[in-house]
Amino acid sequence: MKIAIIAGIAGMLTFFIFIILDKRKLRNSEESELKVDSIIKKEKFKITKKDKAPVVNELGLPFYDEYEMSKKEKVGYSLLAGMILFLIGYLFYMNPIISLGFSLLGLFFPKIRRKQIIAQRKDNLTNQFKFALASISSSLSAGKSVENAFRSSLDDLKLLFPDDNTDILRELKWIVAKVDLNEPLEQALQDFAQRANIEEIFSFAEVFTTCKRTGGNLVEVVRKTTVVIQEKLEIKNEIKITLAAKKMEQKGIVIVPFFIIGYLALATGDFMTPMYNTLQGRIVMTVGWVVIAVIIYVSDRIMDIRV
Repeated sequence: MKIAIIAGIAGMLTFFIFIILDKRKLRNSEESELKVDSIIKKEKFKITKKDKAPVVNELGLPFYDEYEMSKKEKVGYSLLAGMILFLIGYLFYMNPIISLGFSLLGLFFPKIRRKQIIAQRKDNLTNQFKFALASISSSLSAGKSVENAFRSSLDDLKLLFPDDNTDILRELKWIVAKVDLNEPLEQALQDFAQRANIEEIFSFAEVFTTCKRTGGNLVEVVRKTTVVIQEKLEIKNEIKITLAAKKMEQKGIVIVPFFIIGYLALATGDFMTPMYNTLQGRIVMTVGWVVIAVIIYVSDRIMDIRV
């Protein structure tokens, strides 16, 4: 009960500290947002690493390398991470002040979560693009033109993805709309590839643009390119499935030490007292959580295979 009360107090303190820091960031970012607006007006789709990339362009289409968290999301993730870190700190030291210091590290979690959301969104878009390529390839094999193949793929994917807000549906709708307005298809694909920043989409757009400019057999080239990209994506998915089982094992191994320490602290009584009340014991506990943190970092790096 005491731990729950202390964790609640730590969470509230973390919340207020986050609000103060967030207000300062908002004040400091007003001038930079004005600069970003001027950059977007001058450069329609070009975003350099030195500039702050917007979340969407002036047409409302997203840049998939960017994600702007709402204040509610930031506060929620910070509180969640702060509470968990507080409990971990209390588990290792049984000291509310040290545990509160641990909980403040939760303020950095929204940045980590933001990267995770971006990576997940790009993975989803890549898988959705694979289905779009399959539909386009089938339409081209049936003798349809490239433009009509994209229209057919939009209709096919609507059956597969009922939600109209699905990223690939939104992108295909915009590509078809551009084509209907007599804008070159390769230009629409290049725009999509630049915003997605995904290797497979970029490769498809480059091959399509080169073939269109050189006057090659567009239908055959696109069909073969589609087959090659599909095979590559299938291999990537197989690798990810193989890694998924190992990642679950890694998470299980990481969680076990916390359960052991918690069990010993609650069930053995005075057995763990020297670990919390003596300097030598606290040094041992510090070494313990540092080793666990290093194991988590190293194992994550090993599992982070770029495919």
